[in-house]
Amino acid sequence: MLSVLNVLKTEATKMGKLRIIDSSDANRQLDSFFEQSVAYTLLRSPDGKPLFMLSKKEDIIVNPDLSVTWSAREIGVGPHSFIELTTGESHRKTVYLPLCLVNPETRNSYNMLLESTVGTEGKLNEREAKFYVLTPNLIGALVNIKLENLCLHYVMLQLFPLDIIRKFRSDRCPFCSNMEAPK
Repeated sequence: MLSVLNVLKTEATKMGKLRIIDSSDANRQLDSFFEQSVAYTLLRSPDGKPLFMLSKKEDIIVNPDLSVTWSAREIGVGPHSFIELTTGESHRKTVYLPLCLVNPETRNSYNMLLESTVGTEGKLNEREAKFYVLTPNLIGALVNIKLENLCLHYVMLQLFPLDIIRKFRSDRCPFCSNMEAPK
């Protein structure tokens, strides 16, 4: 089923790149990204922005001056997106935050993240998403990136019934694992 889906890579400084891949390629990519993904809890910060609270303080590298240097991009494999976050200057670390649109509960939890992309015309993906990424010791950064794949698939999946959406589930996805298998 993933063979008809796209892979969309977006960087904050570049235009997105769209590439059609087959299902075995998509599954290999999903396995790789889920293997490198980190656990988080999505919260709303006091100023209303989305906040990804990472579970380990080692997931973000702090510079010697206690600042956090970061770069981020969205990588999409169909209805699964990953925020690739790289931190550190001399010593760098890359982590992946998985975003699952297959599970209806997690899809609804991304509303505040998607709302951060709404611009003056009231459309999704008019501007970069802004959100915090913090560790348990409250070290982190305010990140802003385009979330084109997430926005596109969020709208697209609103049109499909749940039984069709379930066919896109991944056994490696921690959010899909709680769902019933496709019929």
